[in-house]
Amino acid sequence: MTSRLVAVSDLDRNRLADGKKLIEEYYSGKMGKNYLKVKMYEDYHEMLADSDIDAVIISTPDHWHAQPAMEAALAGKDIYLQKPTSLTIQEGRQLSDLVHRQGVILQLGTQQRSSPQFRIAAELVRNGRIGRLHTVK
Repeated sequence: MTSRLVAVSDLDRNRLADGKKLIEEYYSGKMGKNYLKVKMYEDYHEMLADSDIDAVIISTPDHWHAQPAMEAALAGKDIYLQKPTSLTIQEGRQLSDLVHRQGVILQLGTQQRSSPQFRIAAELVRNGRIGRLHTVK
């Protein structure tokens, strides 16, 4: 089974249109033609109700990760969630328990540390370019 992005959801109509365009241009470039039309949802609840969607990527502001993730789990969707998982231990525990009960997959990730500036900074530290490191807080 091949995975592909088929929908985007955002309250901001400009960001919604930008997301749709980005995904469609990616697939057009990869396939050499207009490969698919991405569905747009201003309300993510409608997207979660779409039976054609079996997984979601949640990249909301930090304070709003757990709620849509729990709703996605309840809708039976597998979830890729940007960090942080939650703002409180209780909220994280609720999400974890729900994911286990629903039998969906939850993967937590961050691309921040793979960005060029973080990789370069780590290389500078490892190679002693900033001097001798003695304390990290």
